[in-house]
Amino acid sequence: MLSTDFVIATAVGYVGLLFLIAYIGDRRARANPGGLLRSP
Repeated sequence: MLSTDFVIATAVGYVGLLFLIAYIGDRRARANPGGLLRSP
């Protein structure tokens, strides 16, 4: 059975990874505004 500490650490790591992906996506969107919308 999984320990509580492992489950909490995995959940925190997963949420942190999601925030990191969102941060990188936001930085790329600000660096190239309208890049996705202008593509055919």
